[in-house]
Amino acid sequence: MKKYIFLFIVFSFYFSRAQLSEDVLLMFNKSVQEYHNRNYPAALKLIDSVLTQAQNEHTYNLKGAILIAMDSAYSAEWYFRKAIEYDSNLTEYRENLVQSLMKQKKFDEAIDEISNIIKIDPEKSSTYYSRGVLHSEKKDYQKAIADFSAAINLSPKNPNYYQARAELYYLIAEYQRALSDINQSIKLNPDQTTNYRLRAFILSQLNNYKDALIDFNKYLQTNPNDKDALLGRAIALYETGKKIDAIGDLDKVIEQNSLNENALLNRAAIYFELEMYERSLSDYEKVIQINPQNFNANFGLGEIYFEQNEFEKALTYYYRAIEISANNPNLFIKTGNAEYNLKNYLKAVENFTKALSINSNQPQVYFNRALAYKMIGQNENAINDYSEFIKLAGNIPELSSYIEKAQKEIQQLKSK
Repeated sequence: MKKYIFLFIVFSFYFSRAQLSEDVLLMFNKSVQEYHNRNYPAALKLIDSVLTQAQNEHTYNLKGAILIAMDSAYSAEWYFRKAIEYDSNLTEYRENLVQSLMKQKKFDEAIDEISNIIKIDPEKSSTYYSRGVLHSEKKDYQKAIADFSAAINLSPKNPNYYQARAELYYLIAEYQRALSDINQSIKLNPDQTTNYRLRAFILSQLNNYKDALIDFNKYLQTNPNDKDALLGRAIALYETGKKIDAIGDLDKVIEQNSLNENALLNRAAIYFELEMYERSLSDYEKVIQINPQNFNANFGLGEIYFEQNEFEKALTYYYRAIEISANNPNLFIKTGNAEYNLKNYLKAVENFTKALSINSNQPQVYFNRALAYKMIGQNENAINDYSEFIKLAGNIPELSSYIEKAQKEIQQLKSK
């Protein structure tokens, strides 16, 4: 989210001659001029001279603005608070105080100060927006959404407010609401390219990859090196069947950062699907070098070696993946299959059993475990698993041939 809160508004204030001498007034105005010219040391020197003769809300506010421009937010805070003591109802001073608090990451104090501003001027939409940004920084998304909604109610034609709320809806996975808001932001400001970026990610979450691809293309025309957008487009390209084009985008990301795990993982997975095993292997190994505990890379390497019938190597990586995360039933199925191919039937049974403990509604696993039980002579267990397979697979047409095999196996085992 763009963190635009308040802008400093320091005017060349007019003082009557009765308030300041002509020389002091001249120095004050000169300090204002140097501030606007960003010649901050000169502005500071002048305002310090003014403050020796005139202490009021204007001089304190100006010094605070100069200090915060010079990255002295802590000192600036004191001067803004002094200005507020002179005039507690002028929101400009409070807005500047918020800036100094923000610079110091005093978010709670900044929120309290913005709330004071709202009490003084409850009809200013930008104030609600600013408080929403602060709530977002604190990850208090519901309060942030409430503030952005208030800003929208006061200024329904401001596209930035809709974009800000869309980002939060996206973060909390309310994608339809996010889409509605970002569509409104685009309607109000069709030239804001970041809107298309956000909408592309939202559409991807809604599995509308075709339209997401259109938005990614539009955004990347003007921002061709955005790594996250390139990754997002790569996924959209893959999901729409353009696997080679997806690899092209992933190549661009990896050219920018050869240690990008997500890009390497996605490219490895696509290479695997294309049966380009050497390239897939290379990418997965690079990920392992970056992060040995990456589950997907270890599992992916196991898959490559399994496809190449190198079951011992496959098991090395399958078991590493299990050490990282033991909640994936498919991993235990793959491990069980590898153990079965190596004639380690008891270990195969153990892995199939673990897969079923995570998800018992897997008919093919019962069939495979029945085969393993049969190989170690546990015929009764094999019969039970074949029977369970038949019960679960009855409404699955593609398993009809296996049902016939299971029925024959039961008859043979019962005859022994």
